[in-house]
Order: sequence, then structure tokens, then C-alpha cells
Amino acid sequence: MLTPANQSSPPRSAPLWRRFAALGYDSLILMALSMGYGALITSVKVALGTPGQDYQPMLHSPFYFLGWLVVLVGFFIYSWCRSGQTIGMRAWRIQVVPQDPTHKALNIQQALARCLFGSISMLALGAGYWYGWFNREGNTWHDAMTHSRVVVIPK
Repeated sequence: MLTPANQSSPPRSAPLWRRFAALGYDSLILMALSMGYGALITSVKVALGTPGQDYQPMLHSPFYFLGWLVVLVGFFIYSWCRSGQTIGMRAWRIQVVPQDPTHKALNIQQALARCLFGSISMLALGAGYWYGWFNREGNTWHDAMTHSRVVVIPK
């Protein structure tokens, strides 16, 4: 069925393969952020002249590990709240949008919850993602938990 020219069809949910492809691209960005964070922390430790340290701070202190997690989660929260897309999502033309059509991007609480539930989905052997195959709309578990969805952006 054709729609009139002034009406656009609702965006379709992004298939899992696109989501995983975008996540693959984003993993490269996360590795770069991790290296930058490690270099910054190591530089600070060297500048402070901490004697007897082996310059592997993230492996020895939960404080540095938590800082590293804040950097990684911050990347997703900033991207999703700003434009609804990470760099990998831009490359694969997908976007996370709230289910409420009056909002254009996720709020901070939704983005943080999406990071948490998405991580749990992945740690559970991807069960939250595979749920998308059985969901009628193609939404994953963390889409449902955060009242959001990932859609394909038309060319």
C-alpha cells in the first residue's frame, strides 16, 4: 500500500545484524577511549612521582576502574542524549529514539538504564538481544526496559 507523498511511513525497527555491526564500530571507539584514559591516568601517576608503582593503575585500584567505566558509559549517554546515535550507529544508519513521540532523544535516565540493561543483556549470553527475534516489533529487552527503540533511518 502506497502512502501519500506528504505522509511518511513510520520508521522500521533496526535488525539485529545492524545493531551488532554498529556495536562493532563503537567497540573501536571504546578501545581508543580506553587507551586515552589509561594514558592520562598513567601520566598523572608519573607526574606525581608515586614511587614503587608499576604503571598499571587500572588493574590495581577499583577507583581507576570506576573512572574507566564512567568514561565508557559517558560516551553512550552523551551520544544517545545528544543525537540518538553513536558513531557506529551513524555509519549503519540507525538511531535510538524514545517510544514517546513527543521527545526527540533519550533523557539521561533512559540512556543510563539502556547502558545498564544492555550490558546485562550481553552478559546473559546475548539473551536480551535474541529476544528481539521473537518480539513482534523487533525490540530487544533493553529497548522494552527503557521505553525506547532502535530504528533504521532512511537514506
